Amino acid sequence: MAYLRGSYAEVRLGYAMPLPDRACCQALWVAPEMGFGEGALSRYGLTLRYYDGCLAYELRFQNVLRGQYDEATGPSLSVSATLR
Repeated sequence: MAYLRGSYAEVRLGYAMPLPDRACCQALWVAPEMGFGEGALSRYGLTLRYYDGCLAYELRFQNVLRGQYDEATGPSLSVSATLR
């Protein structure tokens, strides 16, 4: 949970599962998030991460309904792969 005071006051709620214990294993990791500002939903998103051996593949979706300052509004999708 985070409280942000930018162009308007916003509370962001999120949950992140614990990371896998072993460095090279197979696991699925999920992290949902939501933001509330001025009595309405300001953003929501979901991050999925799949650990396969020593690689981590990440898919992140976020929809910003009302941005802070010059933050762009609308949906965004990012995909990445990293070496663990």
